[in-house]
Amino acid sequence: MRRLSLMVLLVALAFSALSSCTLIRYIDPPPPPGEEPDPKVVDVLVLVDLPRGSANLMAGYAGFMEMFEYALGEYNIATRQVAIAPLYRRQGDTPPLIYGRPSLTSTSGQNEVTPRNDGSNFREPTPGDEDTSEPRPEPDEEPTPDEPNIGEPRWDDIGGGPGQNFGLAETLLYYIGDDGQRHLDTRTEVPGENLAALGLDLDRATIFDPTGTITDSRAYFKEAADGFVVIYLTGTSRPCAHGDQACQLDGKNPAAYFSATDDANLASWLALPGPSGLSPARIFHMPVASAEEVSFDQFADRCLAEPNFPAGALDVMEPSENAYFGPFIDQLRADGGQGYNIDLCQALSSRSDRAALSAAAYLQRLLR
Repeated sequence: MRRLSLMVLLVALAFSALSSCTLIRYIDPPPPPGEEPDPKVVDVLVLVDLPRGSANLMAGYAGFMEMFEYALGEYNIATRQVAIAPLYRRQGDTPPLIYGRPSLTSTSGQNEVTPRNDGSNFREPTPGDEDTSEPRPEPDEEPTPDEPNIGEPRWDDIGGGPGQNFGLAETLLYYIGDDGQRHLDTRTEVPGENLAALGLDLDRATIFDPTGTITDSRAYFKEAADGFVVIYLTGTSRPCAHGDQACQLDGKNPAAYFSATDDANLASWLALPGPSGLSPARIFHMPVASAEEVSFDQFADRCLAEPNFPAGALDVMEPSENAYFGPFIDQLRADGGQGYNIDLCQALSSRSDRAALSAAAYLQRLLR
């Protein structure tokens, strides 16, 4: 499995000392090491809240994404396509994909994940390959990062944003600035609306390029992998509650909409290229969001209780008066979908590894 270098993990943990709050959580500590789980491959779509004046949060979000991918690797889950879209911002009536990570390559120059139609997307072993992986950490053990590996690719070493020249953190910073905001000129007030619009268009959606230098018109996402992960990153208040009429999608509450199926029992909201799809049980929704229905004082106290949480981040964070993600995940799981809430305060503290590993362990059980 692919591991992140020590440098990446230190950057991720340093960035993670940067932001917000608390939320309803499902804590499933990683199981002790045992038989190596079968390899699985997932695609990832990340919806990011992009408020102005939140540069420190963008770096923290990028750091947590690095940590989450490390955690997936600990459970033999590889990420194939990773795209970023705005949670609320739009181009006119259309939410664009603003970042699409190119395939990562190993230090030998080979793609670490080579898509194949049979869904078995790990690189075939070649003569001389050795298993240098370490056991997954015990429940109370901190993950042990690899030694630095000069030349090992990192998200911010590889273009995926404007003109394929920006890494993840740089892309997020661009889109919260004046230049980027000009391209995201409208906003929806419904937390699930951009995902719903994108889901029906992922068989055609390309990465938006504000520089106009990219001519590739192929869809970014590919036929269905073993699973599909939707991550929500936000530290601001939700505009409406999950049960409010204002939050409905096509006349349904968000959990009902994202757990609905077609005649083949595949998720009706997710259109991927080719004759492929996934059931709601293989689509994993993961909000990483601020606390809901708590006062600011309670919210601040809970954030500051997290180890190495930066107090200055509270200047740009807020709890949500409206309960959206808590009820959303509760009903989604009751309706046959899958989800896992992560406390953003923990995700951006020095306990981010525990949050990421717990989510990865939960996802690995779903994909068996």
